[in-house]
Amino acid sequence: MKSIGPILYGVATALFVSFLFGVSATVGGEKPGAPGLILGAVMGFLVWLIMNTIATNRKTAPVDDAFRQRALAFETLPRQAALYLLRSGVMGKAASMTLALDGREIAQLRSPQFTRLDIEPGQHILTASFGPQPVDFTFTAHSEEAVVLRLTIGFGARRAPVQIERVSVESARHTLRNVAMVEANAPAIHFPDAT
Repeated sequence: MKSIGPILYGVATALFVSFLFGVSATVGGEKPGAPGLILGAVMGFLVWLIMNTIATNRKTAPVDDAFRQRALAFETLPRQAALYLLRSGVMGKAASMTLALDGREIAQLRSPQFTRLDIEPGQHILTASFGPQPVDFTFTAHSEEAVVLRLTIGFGARRAPVQIERVSVESARHTLRNVAMVEANAPAIHFPDAT
């Protein structure tokens, strides 16, 4: 019954905003009209979307500091690639974005958080779900390469809800130092022993 709460919050917001606009129009000597109803509906939808997304949040496990430091060194395993997923931005910070790689769910990230996992070299599809419309991003990972994908939430009628871009390790290195790392839902990363 997690879906009932977000619906109630959305409907309550829509009614409240529409009521406020109706009262304000009446006080101003005008007849309440469609703009108040439309704005109420839009605000109600946005509240429903945010609350519905927050309702799907799962508890994420932070990684220990030693593991995090090894990940920040951007090491890769022989004949493998390392995938770093960085969620950033201020839109929808409290709501988790669900991420799947090649159809298999691998993580939920809030903003700002990142995760890292080992993947096979080759072409992959990352699916990011935030709200009703998932977004796919196809990328190629080469053997012993670190791939960093940054995920943000867009805002506006013309932008997709999820923006995904590939960024360089150099540009991500400083950012990741200041971002919490969480465990991926994937087999554990086994860093090679330092010699």
